[in-house]
Amino acid sequence: MADVFLTNRQCRQGGTPGVCVVCGKKPTTPVKNRFRVFSHATAQHKVYLVKEAWVPMCQEHRNHFYRPVWFALGAFALFGIGAFVVFALSAGGMWLINSPLVFCGTVPLALLLFAGVVGLVIFGMRGQVAATGLNNQGMYLANVSDEYRDAVEALQQEEEDEDEEDDDDRPRKRRRRRAEDDDDDDEDDRPRPRGRR
Repeated sequence: MADVFLTNRQCRQGGTPGVCVVCGKKPTTPVKNRFRVFSHATAQHKVYLVKEAWVPMCQEHRNHFYRPVWFALGAFALFGIGAFVVFALSAGGMWLINSPLVFCGTVPLALLLFAGVVGLVIFGMRGQVAATGLNNQGMYLANVSDEYRDAVEALQQEEEDEDEEDDDDRPRKRRRRRAEDDDDDDEDDRPRPRGRR
């Protein structure tokens, strides 16, 4: 996976090449996504920088940005079912054995369940295309495909070459336009020297 810088112009719809940001395949459809980067924290708040951008996605990866939500919901469901099973086992063990030693087996099960849920959430975030930095010129994207990075860099180089061809160091005359009403008012609004009338 690679990193790439997208300019503000490329963040708009149609500004990036038609290569999937995840796998690098064609054809693609632009998908609007909100990227956020942690900026700083205060005593009561966390501050994030947010930028919306259109990124090209193939049909297979069009729901790529919903993957962490699905993994979090799955982890929540796993935790709920697992907690019910651990509770049922401990209650059944207490009824059969009638000893508090049953909790010696259920506490490690609960810790194992919690570790599994955290691992599932971390696994869901792995490989996610995300912004790593935002500034006034654009944003940095991480975990993009190599083909997408190459296509974006080629497009940026092409734009720079066109800008160099258009650059002309000669100063240009700039015409100052005034409204017709301003011409009449200029004579009346001029400050008059004192003493003369």
